[in-house]
Amino acid sequence: MTKVFISRKLAEYSPFRNLDNISIIGKSLIEITPLEFELPQTDWVFFYSKNGVESFFKKPGVVLIPYKWGALSSGTAGELKKYVQDIEFVGNTDLEISIADQFQKVLGEHESCCFIRAKNSKDSVLKEMENTNCFSTPTYNNTPVNESFIEKFDILIFTSSLNAKAYFAKNEYAGQPVIAIGKPTEKTLRNIGVEKIYIAENPTEESMVDILKELIKS
Repeated sequence: MTKVFISRKLAEYSPFRNLDNISIIGKSLIEITPLEFELPQTDWVFFYSKNGVESFFKKPGVVLIPYKWGALSSGTAGELKKYVQDIEFVGNTDLEISIADQFQKVLGEHESCCFIRAKNSKDSVLKEMENTNCFSTPTYNNTPVNESFIEKFDILIFTSSLNAKAYFAKNEYAGQPVIAIGKPTEKTLRNIGVEKIYIAENPTEESMVDILKELIKS
């Protein structure tokens, strides 16, 4: 039986739960702490992550103005759909142009946008934006939890750079295949010294499952 670690708590409907002949441990190595923040006065609200969505909408007494909504990826958009009906922008990592360039084409010349982020976020999309009406607001803090695992995993799956750093702070790389949810996480893994890296075609569990199936077959 193939032993797999993924740096995410898996939901009941997760496609990872439908795989045979694997033993999987799903656990986030990041502790999320909500921060105090004021609702932005802006035209757009853009979310970098699911954690950003959750922290934004769980603000006590939140009363929303009619924002336009944007999401970095389809995974983040899936979380956002739990709270809003219409999402005007979802980043597409299949395109050759950056997500910032994609969003720039949608954002009106005089429209403003607030990017919802973690306190220690790189704010990657905002930094590439040409529109001067864009700004960001931290709504949560993410702190790595460094944990040693007794289990020896055959395959590792990381859903963020911070999760990868937290794992290898206490666990050695044993040469096994590693699946990264995207290019930023891949870059972090290479800097750590990981060699066998497979990048998900899209930042979704379905895409990571496709890679995992192929690795199990080989």
